[in-house]
Amino acid sequence: MAEGRRVGVGKHRIDGPDLDRPFHGVRTSVFAHASIEKRCHDYLPRLREGQMFSHITAARLWGLPVPTRFHAAELIDVASTRASRPRCRGVRGHRVHESSLRIVRIGAFPVADPESLWCALSTTLSVDDLVIMGDAIVFVPRYPDTDAPAIRPYSTPQRLAARIVSRRGAGKRKLVEALRLIRVGSASPMETRLRLLIIRSGLREPQLNVDILDARGSFVACGDLYYPEYRLLVEYDGDQHRTDTKTYERDQTRIADLHAIGVQVIRVRQAGYFRYPERTIGEITAAMDARGPAGPARLSRAIPSR
Repeated sequence: MAEGRRVGVGKHRIDGPDLDRPFHGVRTSVFAHASIEKRCHDYLPRLREGQMFSHITAARLWGLPVPTRFHAAELIDVASTRASRPRCRGVRGHRVHESSLRIVRIGAFPVADPESLWCALSTTLSVDDLVIMGDAIVFVPRYPDTDAPAIRPYSTPQRLAARIVSRRGAGKRKLVEALRLIRVGSASPMETRLRLLIIRSGLREPQLNVDILDARGSFVACGDLYYPEYRLLVEYDGDQHRTDTKTYERDQTRIADLHAIGVQVIRVRQAGYFRYPERTIGEITAAMDARGPAGPARLSRAIPSR
């Protein structure tokens, strides 16, 4: 708003009904599409030295999975390395103390580095949500991810572990527990959730996103959660596999190719995870027992659910 007055924009125009007031001293079009990028862009004129977008806001800018969907009236997280936290309507201010924090840029937006962001969210996210986010942070895509805001992987388990060592304050215990469960190779939040369900039931831990080959060594498919010793593949079947005709037809061909080389495929839909997890575990267990002899399907100790 002050910038508008400096270039000669009058008060009547600044207070026009077609302009929104997302933050004190900021004007923007009411017709602009609401997004986290727009919210942050609107706040940019208010950012001061040593301030950055942090916590859930930074996670959204990084494209990392968080438990809630963005909505237009969402508070944005802004953190400061200076003496006081930012205070403004529409903003959730934070004061950061970690000397290891780095301010990096995603386009025009200064944000907390992935390791600092992950640690900071330990005070509000559950262990499972920290695992899901951690899996996304360390994920190495099969092909370059041109839609990602930065080159992936954003970090490594080793760098996350090093950051925990220097961590002080609340949330450290959750970070230690989550780090134990983070794996390189989980390509989606539901893959992570399904893996956690499997290992917490006491079943053996599957390999992630494995190339499955035929007897001649030719590539057949990349499997989400794979037990090579049982020739058993477990996959989460999202709605796009059912509603998109091309995806559905491609899936049917892929499953037929896997069956032809002796790989059994168990596809878990939303209800199989959220409503009937015991049925899903029973199906996996029965398949492993039937396809032995690789030892017992269940291990002696399961990881508690969190």
